[in-house]
Amino acid sequence: MEASSQEDVLEALCVLAENGNARPTMAEIAVHLSREESAVRAPLNTLARSGEVVIEGGSVVLTPRGEEIGCRIMRKHRILQSFFAEMLGMKPEEASREACVLEHGISDEAADRLNTYLGRAAGLPCVPACPL
Repeated sequence: MEASSQEDVLEALCVLAENGNARPTMAEIAVHLSREESAVRAPLNTLARSGEVVIEGGSVVLTPRGEEIGCRIMRKHRILQSFFAEMLGMKPEEASREACVLEHGISDEAADRLNTYLGRAAGLPCVPACPL
């Protein structure tokens, strides 16, 4: 299984928590990711075995380690999406799709530097650390 699938799930859990759903079901995570529930099951089970999530009575809860990883991915996504939309003029949906692909490969240092550049170049506020 690809690590990017696991990162997508952790990011989705952070976004859902940010929006007030800190204990989503597997079905809610699948809907958020526009995937079938069966496609979410394997990454979730891997994340549970490695200690990033806990599956309790049909709900999924991030552990502190899972939250840290998910928030880091979510921040990278937002930085990249901002760059594509604000600096390159891409439509928000296209910018988000591109960010989804690249967020898994960009280093923390490169994301931080891009975030600083965006703030200086466009007068945009820097994307903050995880809001959770």
